[in-house]
Amino acid sequence: MEAAEETNPHCCWPGIVSLSYCWQSKEHPDPRCEQLLLLPGYIRWIMANRGKYGKEPDFVLFIDFFSLYQGARTPQEEQLFKEGLYGMDVLYGHRGILTLIQSNFVDAGGRGGYWERGWTTFEYCVSGLCKVPVHVLVMERFPAWRRQQLLELPADAFCALSGRELADKYADETGTSNMHWADEGFLEEHKLTAAVPPMHPDNFAAKVASKTFSVDADRDAVVTLFGKVARETLANQLVGALSYIKWTAADASEIGASLSLCTRMKKLNLTGCKMDSACLV
Repeated sequence: MEAAEETNPHCCWPGIVSLSYCWQSKEHPDPRCEQLLLLPGYIRWIMANRGKYGKEPDFVLFIDFFSLYQGARTPQEEQLFKEGLYGMDVLYGHRGILTLIQSNFVDAGGRGGYWERGWTTFEYCVSGLCKVPVHVLVMERFPAWRRQQLLELPADAFCALSGRELADKYADETGTSNMHWADEGFLEEHKLTAAVPPMHPDNFAAKVASKTFSVDADRDAVVTLFGKVARETLANQLVGALSYIKWTAADASEIGASLSLCTRMKKLNLTGCKMDSACLV
């Protein structure tokens, strides 16, 4: 696994990306492929950035529907399904995995969108326990021009070219890439809006109490899983990855509660953090 450096605040373009999104129904997450059709531009963009930074463009994309047994399962498949389900914390929380959050799709089924769902709340919150901020990419917080650009990316961009070749392919007449593959300015701004403050397990339990689950029994399972993962992760964290968070008073309170669990922490990195006036009171 291509792991991220603990103290590196910049995107390392890991070789594994986990997609966090909400299911449209208990039977099928995306029956009309509406969410799936939003993905190709983001996939190409990640490939191109990996190539630009000297890595193989290809990467592993985890999507739960395609990666875990669905529908009727044999006893062996059921066991594997449960093992995968209760290992989700690794796929979304590991510092060497990039989480792509597809939160900009509103559910038409009356069950709420991304921010009202229980499992997506878990995936989002567990992503904030130890990752550098730019390893959590929230689609709806991309600038409108960037989202439109990724939707309009020509189909032939999804091909076996390196990131540098992709950038050159879509360069304008001055030789400057019009795809902005190395858009560091955009990522610098994005991490101030996407960074997830680590959440204390007690506060997570309160937060998820009002969220929607397709299977209501999952609520207790999610609370238990997050509590176990959060306590273990924070207790063993030597370097605090709290850089580039645009703190509100609520964030400051949340971080303060979480730091009480960081019993082995030797260094707290607050580089690039911004605070509103309420934090100073």
